[in-house]
Amino acid sequence: KDSFTYGDDNQSLQLVSLPVGKSFAMLILLPKQPKDMAAVMNQIETDAQGCINYWLGMLLNPSVGVLEMPKLKIENVATNINNSLQEMGVESIFQTGGLDKISPGARIDSVLHKVSVHWDEGAADKIRYPEEDV
Repeated sequence: KDSFTYGDDNQSLQLVSLPVGKSFAMLILLPKQPKDMAAVMNQIETDAQGCINYWLGMLLNPSVGVLEMPKLKIENVATNINNSLQEMGVESIFQTGGLDKISPGARIDSVLHKVSVHWDEGAADKIRYPEEDV
């Protein structure tokens, strides 16, 4: 048995926060009915940060219990994140000469981001982050 944090909105959603490493947690959402998933996804697309803040506010004191999760594999298609980087101020690397210190005239055309999550028994114990090795 492990300790985890659980929340319930008393309407359509339950969630659990599982520790992953020393500094991170994975938030797992479970709609109470299959039809509730579309509403949850719509809320995330409309206001992701607001949803996260609301869900974190739902979490209660740590509970002790048994939580069983199926094996899980999620992969997304590589997504171009040029616009996101530029909105954060990373602009010069996309301009000719932006990487002159590396190679004269060099620049980056596009940055692709791909996420892959593979979860099985004991997966949380296998994840390592650089600050944990210090």
